[in-house]
Amino acid sequence: MLSFKEYYDKCKKIYSDKFNEFDIFDKVNLHIFNPNDAGNEISVPDNYLKLIDIISKKISDKIEKNKGTFSEQLYIGVNDFSDIEELNLLGNHFTKQMEKKVYESYAIVDHLHIYRSICTEKKKLSSWLWHNDNSVNEQLKIMVYLTDVDGKSGPLNVLVKNNLPLKLESSKISPDNLGQPKFLGSRVPDEFISMAKSSGWEQYPIKGDKGTYILFDQNMIHKATIPKHGKHRDVLIFNFRPYHKNVKNKMKFVKSMNYSGDVKTFSTDIN
Repeated sequence: MLSFKEYYDKCKKIYSDKFNEFDIFDKVNLHIFNPNDAGNEISVPDNYLKLIDIISKKISDKIEKNKGTFSEQLYIGVNDFSDIEELNLLGNHFTKQMEKKVYESYAIVDHLHIYRSICTEKKKLSSWLWHNDNSVNEQLKIMVYLTDVDGKSGPLNVLVKNNLPLKLESSKISPDNLGQPKFLGSRVPDEFISMAKSSGWEQYPIKGDKGTYILFDQNMIHKATIPKHGKHRDVLIFNFRPYHKNVKNKMKFVKSMNYSGDVKTFSTDIN
């Protein structure tokens, strides 16, 4: 069975005769894009902000009407989005950008996450604790803010130094060799965070207007935060991976609300 890196190298060779040898772990870190800026490395469609308005409204309607959603302690998730065609348009656009600008191979979206962070007094757990996803190194995310996010809206928090995020290598080598994460459940203990901060790593909340989109390596140390009273944060997250074929609909394999580090859908079989 091919390792994830071996599979990715084969995907790159299928995509282009000009094979570039590079490690995706070193290439992608944390990239925050304002959709109003010209020349973004990962571009958006001309009607991007209109698409975001439409998607945001449809998601908000589902959450407010409790239609196709589920509730957890710290968030409300949307698991029925088959009627939101604009997600396919945006997902396919982003994937083509990822193919050309990042992977240098064909790619697909294999998971899609849509949820609202809510104000709550309940105990922080899961993604609301410092963690890395311990995803396959070749799995990457784009998070899109569907609402304006300020310091009180529950922004994504990361640890940065010299404009780079603190990352941990994935333990996952191949589908039959997943290894063990550095920390139990990939939750990073407070002692490690304190040591990192004493070494110059700073906690950075990623704020942004509605439509801000963030490309990042899932293995950077990060956490969600709880919005203040009267605030919430709606996000859309595309999870990408390389693929050995050029499929017309890059969203055809999407699974909803699966753990982002899940490798069950990441086969390295190219036959």
